[in-house]
Amino acid sequence: MQCLRCGAALTVPEDLYAETTQCAYCGTVGPLPDEFVRARRREREARERSAQARAEPQVTPTMRVSSSVWWVAGAGLLGILAVGGGVLALVFAGVGAQGTSTPVTLSDADRKANLAALEAKILPLKAVGCTRGVVTPVANTNATTVTLNMHADGNCARLVMASISPGALLEVSAKPPVGAAIPGRSKGALELELCPTETGDHVLSLSGPATGYAHAVVDCPPAREKFANDPEKNGSATVSARLKALTAAGCSKVLLAPDRFSGPQSLTSSMDVGRFCAVLVAATGVDGARLGLHVASPIGETLADAKPAPVVESVLCAKMAGPHKIELKPTTLYYFTLAGIDCPRKVAERLARAGN
Repeated sequence: MQCLRCGAALTVPEDLYAETTQCAYCGTVGPLPDEFVRARRREREARERSAQARAEPQVTPTMRVSSSVWWVAGAGLLGILAVGGGVLALVFAGVGAQGTSTPVTLSDADRKANLAALEAKILPLKAVGCTRGVVTPVANTNATTVTLNMHADGNCARLVMASISPGALLEVSAKPPVGAAIPGRSKGALELELCPTETGDHVLSLSGPATGYAHAVVDCPPAREKFANDPEKNGSATVSARLKALTAAGCSKVLLAPDRFSGPQSLTSSMDVGRFCAVLVAATGVDGARLGLHVASPIGETLADAKPAPVVESVLCAKMAGPHKIELKPTTLYYFTLAGIDCPRKVAERLARAGN
């Protein structure tokens, strides 16, 4: 959800009766979307029913949801798909989640204590950009299953589990659409991050002690954002060091200052036949990430075709004047850095003979 005036991310007021929000940057006050207002009204009604139900004997539902809308900031709740029959399904900015659990038999005090222990683990995640809830905090006993519909290379999901018993064993098995399940186990508290490489349902099977535990799933930035500003990981340190070396070798004019990119890139460079050649350098420092580089002349002739590698460099001496197409083909969506520098032809040819 963004400010209509300045575009900044808006924070939903904690007051469930509020129907407007104020931008923290420009001060503009605007109405909350209708779906927020309706959901918050349902939340108020649910809390009132819960308060009444705690005072009376009741049949515990298959899944107990502590709130129908939780922790929305910077991106809006798209809608509640279904609530009932023991299944909770929510869609948050294209990420869907549903879950079922065994009956909750915790006392109200233990339920609140487990949820408080969970909240203490969730709060630090906000500082690293995990500002949306996909599965609301729920207190459980025994086994629970949560299904997340995730998109390849999309946002990561962070499962958080916590118990009031420090020695309580918490376990999870995360089964992606393709490949083996990812196991996790810890005592007292557990976190598991899922950064999808396949589109489809990711099934989380949770278990904990009979004394109870609580769990939630939060939406976090894509894995690539972890290293967005890390010069070693995004390749900027490598590219800058190489430009310094090329400058010392006699290259003088920077054609493209080091810039950060993610995903396939297609650029066009107008080049002339003459005393100068261009040297392109691209790099990434993320383990397993590779970059491919292809350059074609104005008539489609291949001038360079570098195989995928963490660092690629190509010397381009135009055979004819005109627009040259440059294509960067990374094997992942992690950030990489690209730069270009003009070098005297003799220097460039020497670099080419030396294998850069």
